[in-house]
Amino acid sequence: MRRLRLTFTLSFALVFAAAVAVHVAMPPLVGMAIAMPAGDGVTVPSSALRGGHIWVVEKETAYQRAVKTAPRAPGQLLVSEGVAPGEAVVIDPPARLVNGGPLRLTP
Repeated sequence: MRRLRLTFTLSFALVFAAAVAVHVAMPPLVGMAIAMPAGDGVTVPSSALRGGHIWVVEKETAYQRAVKTAPRAPGQLLVSEGVAPGEAVVIDPPARLVNGGPLRLTP
């Protein structure tokens, strides 16, 4: 019996699929309103209040302030302490706002 010797060349590549999580730290996108003078304080939308605090915007930076409020009209609050007339306040502040942190304003 005769032996036959065959030589083969195999080429292959190993492909690894890996999920890579990329976290891009984008500042939160927020809407804002201007605190309007009213009697003993200022009025702001009631959606600006979160847990006794209001977020004030200064140069695209968010600052949390403790405030004293009272109902004013439907959808409005009277703020007697903590916000001055003409200051910008965040409407519906997102949970990820950080005191002194950057934010983006909605157009």
